[in-house]
Amino acid sequence: MFSYTVFKHALKSNYFLWLIVTLTTTIFLSATIFAVESLTSDGASLPGADGNIFSLLNQTFFSMIGILLPLIYIVVVSNKVISKEVDNGSMAFTMTTPVGRTRLIFSRLLFLFISIVTMFTIITIGGLAAASTLSINFDSGTMLKLMLNLLFLELSFAGITILMSSIFNKSSLSLGLGAGLTLGMFLVSTIASLATDLEPLKYLSLVQFYDVNGIINNSENQINIIILVVVFTTLSFIGIQVFRKKNLPL
Repeated sequence: MFSYTVFKHALKSNYFLWLIVTLTTTIFLSATIFAVESLTSDGASLPGADGNIFSLLNQTFFSMIGILLPLIYIVVVSNKVISKEVDNGSMAFTMTTPVGRTRLIFSRLLFLFISIVTMFTIITIGGLAAASTLSINFDSGTMLKLMLNLLFLELSFAGITILMSSIFNKSSLSLGLGAGLTLGMFLVSTIASLATDLEPLKYLSLVQFYDVNGIINNSENQINIIILVVVFTTLSFIGIQVFRKKNLPL
């Protein structure tokens, strides 16, 4: 089911974007952590009701940039590895090779999965390295749980964009719906966090299963990760089956 040639092509085509998003996100997280050290050294109290370092990271990274930047990568690459190639005709050339549809889509989705996991591994290592320089107490375990849950959230988003890319032959439709649904969920969750009256809106978004405050306070619901994993695996499986069986304009 795996094709090294297809995997290598996907890697070469998307490496630059992956590198930019990974480095930018890592630098932003590290800079935020260093800002905490600067605040405490000046005698300022940390933002948040409990003055917890993760309260600041939640406001600046885990609920904002940490979700948005990797999501941009996921939306672009999910569209690029399937729908865009169908739309521009390059898929027709690929289909003339001995690589079948199943091997093709499996290899490209495996690349997407590995690239996301590798991205978050590097971001986490960078964040922990920055945190190791702090003179204040920093709970590495909480950091790891936050990053792991964020990884599964992004994978659930990837399931949505993979499905859209598999369904639509037009790249504009795939990109529009994939970006619209996932970025829409991000925006809805952001709006819901602004006021108590708007809080019910969060139930329209997968972000509801990324409970940053619960993780910080050690009161998170363990079923959240299971739900996100099920969303990713189910939608990805459906996307593979749709791509295998649909008519392609070859």
